[in-house]
Amino acid sequence: MNQQTYNLSITESFSEAFSYFNYLKEKKAIVKIIEVKQTRTNQQNAALHLFFTWCADALNDAGLYYKFTAIKGYELEMPWTLELFKENFWRPLQLVVTDKKSTTKLTRTEIDPIFDIICKYMGDNGILISFPNRFDYFIKNQ
Repeated sequence: MNQQTYNLSITESFSEAFSYFNYLKEKKAIVKIIEVKQTRTNQQNAALHLFFTWCADALNDAGLYYKFTAIKGYELEMPWTLELFKENFWRPLQLVVTDKKSTTKLTRTEIDPIFDIICKYMGDNGILISFPNRFDYFIKNQ
């Protein structure tokens, strides 16, 4: 089975897809067409992880440390980190909102509702947070 992927929003790619489709039509082939959802870009991935870091830092600055039950039922606190925030704050919300476990499977539009829930929680606790933009990313990497 030969599998091809074409981005139909690009004129050249659309033309190639159309030609290939006509070729398959002439062969009287049986064709299965699926839509491939666009996941986030590398730049969006970097922004998402920068957002995790900012949230972890903001929670720590507000004194809202990560709490967990340790050995023998003792409750412990520790500072939030990017990974703690991603695994224990973002991912549980992501599962409920999108039914997806991996952040790599998120589409661009699935990030917004999770972000909105987090911003509301942060705002309710006196923390103002925004999603990183290109300017923020540029400053971080300079």
